[in-house]
Amino acid sequence: MQGETKQIAGNEQSEGIIRVTDVMTLEQAVEMAQDSVRLTTIVVGAGVYQITDRNTNQITHLHIPSAMNIVGDPYVSRDQIVIEGGVTFTIGIENCRLQHLTLRGGGNGVTAWSPFTMEDVLVEQCQYHGIRAFGRHAVGRCTDVEVHECEYSGVEVDDSAKITLVGDTRVYDNCRGDEQAYGLNVFRSPANILFESPLTKEQVSSNNDGGRNWSPSLVAGGQPGGQSTVQAWQGVERLLRF
Repeated sequence: MQGETKQIAGNEQSEGIIRVTDVMTLEQAVEMAQDSVRLTTIVVGAGVYQITDRNTNQITHLHIPSAMNIVGDPYVSRDQIVIEGGVTFTIGIENCRLQHLTLRGGGNGVTAWSPFTMEDVLVEQCQYHGIRAFGRHAVGRCTDVEVHECEYSGVEVDDSAKITLVGDTRVYDNCRGDEQAYGLNVFRSPANILFESPLTKEQVSSNNDGGRNWSPSLVAGGQPGGQSTVQAWQGVERLLRF
């Protein structure tokens, strides 16, 4: 599905929202947000949005070059808001947010080199990893995220990256394409995957191929509090009321 990006009138425009509908691609919406100091949130409606390479026409990654929010319309089920391809948060940007949508197929579902948050996101059927974070700047927080049917690890951290898992986050049915993959994989220390109490690794990760639900290098630990994205989400929901 090609998505038109409409300039938003009234309070939505003043609040920095771009709404994706039927004609312009999601990539163009990201370019608009990158070039604007005012437009910071992309709202995606129901549909399937393919991220394709301009030269090969193959499914690829949506590269996020600056801080922005990509959220699904709260009046539509996340299963009806599908991005076919991955999302990459590039090096040197501030926190980005994905919320209330589905990422399907592509290489990695999410590749992060910078801070990010995810809430109410389904990641499925990736060719490689579901969520993969690299480096000390890649500090992620995933709330109510579901990762399944990815060929490699469901969630992987490397080179000092850290991801905190929160709420009803589940990682299952992954790792069928790599015998060295895990549902939760700490590839190299001091990277780590943390669990916000009362969540545990046993609750999060299950039924990954070969019983490889977490890597031996995973040092399970809690992470206090943290700022919820609920208030930001309620703000988007308020702006989308008709």
